[in-house]
Amino acid sequence: MSSVRQRKRSRTDVSFSVKKEICQFKEDHPGKSQEYVAAEIGRRHGFKIGRSTVGDILREKDKWLSVASLTSEPSSKRLRAAKHEDMEKALFMWFSDKESRRVPISDEILREKAKCFGRELNLPNDFCYSRGWLEKFKKRYGIKMQVRHGEAGGVDTQRVEKGREHLREIVRHYHPSDVYNFDETGLFYRLEPNKTLAIGPVHGTKRCKDRITIALCTNADGSHKLKPFVIGKSAKPRCFPSKFDVQKLVTYRHNKKAWMTALLFRDFLLEFDRQMKAKNRNVLLLLDNASSHSYKDISLSNTTLEFLPPATTSHLQPLDAGIIQNFKVHYKTMLMRHYIDEIDDGKEFSRINVKQAIYFTRSAWQSVKASTIANCFRHTGIIPQASDDEPEHGEDDDDPTCGIEDLQKAIEEFSPVNETMLSAEEFLALDDDVATTEEVTDDFILNVIQPTEIDESDDEPEGGSDLLRHVTLCDARKALEDVLFCIEEHPGFNEKDYDCAKMLFRRVAEVRRFSPQVQTKITSYFSVD
Repeated sequence: MSSVRQRKRSRTDVSFSVKKEICQFKEDHPGKSQEYVAAEIGRRHGFKIGRSTVGDILREKDKWLSVASLTSEPSSKRLRAAKHEDMEKALFMWFSDKESRRVPISDEILREKAKCFGRELNLPNDFCYSRGWLEKFKKRYGIKMQVRHGEAGGVDTQRVEKGREHLREIVRHYHPSDVYNFDETGLFYRLEPNKTLAIGPVHGTKRCKDRITIALCTNADGSHKLKPFVIGKSAKPRCFPSKFDVQKLVTYRHNKKAWMTALLFRDFLLEFDRQMKAKNRNVLLLLDNASSHSYKDISLSNTTLEFLPPATTSHLQPLDAGIIQNFKVHYKTMLMRHYIDEIDDGKEFSRINVKQAIYFTRSAWQSVKASTIANCFRHTGIIPQASDDEPEHGEDDDDPTCGIEDLQKAIEEFSPVNETMLSAEEFLALDDDVATTEEVTDDFILNVIQPTEIDESDDEPEGGSDLLRHVTLCDARKALEDVLFCIEEHPGFNEKDYDCAKMLFRRVAEVRRFSPQVQTKITSYFSVD
């Protein structure tokens, strides 16, 4: 009787990025069989992958979805678990921060820093921070020591291109409407462009650098811009009336430094994922490696996070490719126009308050065009070029500096004769390097790895002259009557302006009519001596 040799199952090595792609594809298409997934992934990459291999990968789905984003080596095929995972995560977070600041780090520095974290995390004394361990750590996290050439602030073009190819491979499986980017920017929200105020102290003047942090989030085709996430220093600034609902305009949070923190980012991330789940959408969210962008122990059902390689954000992050600049062009133009109008009306010059800044922020973000956003995403090279059936946008629509001429005119109109003012470009760049996140200290890193409860409350009111004005519905109605008379008599207005003002006048009257009235007591007509 002849024996039949059983055919040995062939081995297929699959990289991290492909394993993550398999898991993500299955989550996006839960009804598809493993055979279908194997065939589709094999077709995309040009190699054969077995159903059983797909099954093995899906059984460790959580691991591949979470780990693949941590490594900058998407072609790696094996992942060996770290013996002391928390220490390595802390070390990688510290390294990422220093790398983003272009601080040169050697192997010996890494080993010494690992020992520091090891002591803080109470690692066993017999653990040896050997060169062999260090090489395995660097391989696990895709760290390569490279000799720096040229200018210290330069960017590693090889890293940028490698990161671009990796992101392009991930992004191509999503529709542009399902690819989002989130980033923060600092804003001196009421600083005028006086060069003497911007450069140094002048006797008798005070530099006004009151700051807020604004986080923006949008998808790649500009069809969905989330409400701005604004972080101030006070829970309730004095300029907020008692019934003012700031959350209708923006998502407002606060802490003593007006910084994005890990806890605030967690709140944003959970709410973002909840919105995507409610719309039955599975989306990709691109993030930089800011220290506050920690997602430890956060379970997301409809959002996949992808972190940009360190020191590449100026090339690969869409919001940094012109979207934030365009937002600031609109904001600062509105600010200048407001100051000019105040002066033209004969009022004493006074800077705006946080409430006004929030209204300007909302309007400026609404003014950023979808075509500008789409162009900035394409400019990074991570989004495929527009197809023939997609509408083409003119250069004026696409240019993120569109509107900078209006800002320059407003600055020149605002400028006193004897003052030297900043140019529009200089004015826009004033808050480019403002810190928006917590400093990455060892204590901060250890708190992210082993979190403790943090109290971020701060009821200290915003400083300055942000005094409340109480305007009754009756006052508003009378003011709108004056507006209507002005529109009727001034030749610069048209019928559409009158109709808009009249509609608002009727709305105020309607609200006033149906508002609960406080019954007047007869005793109120008598004075008590």
